[in-house]
Amino acid sequence: MERGVGAVIRISLPDDSPTTGGIRLSPKVYRGNHDIGNLATAPKVERKKDSEREELFVIIDANPLPDTYKKMPHQKWVDSRLAALPKHKRNLAGSLFNEFRQAHPDRRNDGRFYVKIIDYINNNNAPVKRRFVKKWQHHWFGDTPDNLGKRNLERGSMVFEQATCARCHNLGPGEKKLGPDLTEVTKRFRGSKLLQQIVKPSAEIHKDFQTQMILVDDGRLRTGLVIKETKDEVVLIPNLLKPDIVETIEKSSIEERNTADVSTMPAGLLDTFSVEEILDLVAYIQSVGSRTKGIETK
Repeated sequence: MERGVGAVIRISLPDDSPTTGGIRLSPKVYRGNHDIGNLATAPKVERKKDSEREELFVIIDANPLPDTYKKMPHQKWVDSRLAALPKHKRNLAGSLFNEFRQAHPDRRNDGRFYVKIIDYINNNNAPVKRRFVKKWQHHWFGDTPDNLGKRNLERGSMVFEQATCARCHNLGPGEKKLGPDLTEVTKRFRGSKLLQQIVKPSAEIHKDFQTQMILVDDGRLRTGLVIKETKDEVVLIPNLLKPDIVETIEKSSIEERNTADVSTMPAGLLDTFSVEEILDLVAYIQSVGSRTKGIETK
């Protein structure tokens, strides 16, 4: 029997067994035209390609090989350029090349395309958009976050940067940011409860980071995180992912002001990451918080 070929064996016995001896079995061979499946002749299902990612690959592929690459051995160039990149960009280069290889199996060993990816990332500061994975809910992970075991903390650190956690949160001492210090958060939440705070940020909102809803006298409703307030004005950030854009509201123009039940932290920040990457993120946050507190990690 060929490997990968399904087979169905059916044995039919007569109602009355012969008294003179055994039963002779007559084989019948199915030729693949029946409806009980034939794995060898099943049509191959092609992987659906991400159109935006394919456009990016076309752009990268159209770029010439860097001149410096032509002057040294392939591996030496790759190693030297990767060493010069920040860790999150090194990981991004590997992730993009793996996606390209899956979408283009005929070019799985195309080392020159990997060179072009590294060169593209090195010369472009604009972030590469990640592909949507799933609209995650914390309860889908079960009790796994409570029993993390040994995880990839380096990858967790990468997710912390790529998911923009570092933009609003500290892990330990440092300049005060827009969100709570996560070393303090990990004193209250760990494992599944910590993951819930990330995936469902409005489940429990710290009083210092609640969204303010301000109705002004021209009918506009302004929402955001208040970062400064004086006797004459209120300064807020409408979108924490764009902290440089602030809005100043004169208190004399305020008609109504309330606190919203929605967190200023955007939902869906982990929707472009895999289960393993998310678990690595949880482990990383806990490990840094534990080191800061001087206790062993789970």
